[in-house]
Amino acid sequence: MIPNPIPEPRINHNTDFFPRSIRVLSVAAMCLLMLAGCSRGPAGSGVDKEKQHITHVAELAKDYETATKKKAASINDVKNWAVKEGKGTESDFVSPRDQQEYGFASGMTGLLIYEQTGKNNKVFLFSTGTVREVSPGEVSRMKGLESMRRGMGAGGGRP
Repeated sequence: MIPNPIPEPRINHNTDFFPRSIRVLSVAAMCLLMLAGCSRGPAGSGVDKEKQHITHVAELAKDYETATKKKAASINDVKNWAVKEGKGTESDFVSPRDQQEYGFASGMTGLLIYEQTGKNNKVFLFSTGTVREVSPGEVSRMKGLESMRRGMGAGGGRP
């Protein structure tokens, strides 16, 4: 056998690039960051619940459309169906902020679910998959777009 004239390089098989103390501190810091990111304080939690409440009604309206193969004509169509099917209760259709039944429109701009009065001259409006707080005038404008579209007929133009 011929001896190898090139010596093999020495490889350090120690994969610890960082001292143990730095690794422990890094893991502890990551855990603290995760805990801080996951916790929610009391601020905003009421608003989140109110937004979830109106979003639940929108989900029920979509479920109604899927189950019946038709769009709801009113909030009562959705409410009666949801209660009968055990998917919702009467109180699901009443805003926790103004204690009034949600308003409802469906058409050109998609599904609209909105508070009648709201709070501090602002109402929650579910539209295009999101909930936002708007003025009652904005809701009226959106409802006006719905009625304009329905008045145009299938051709989309003036008669």
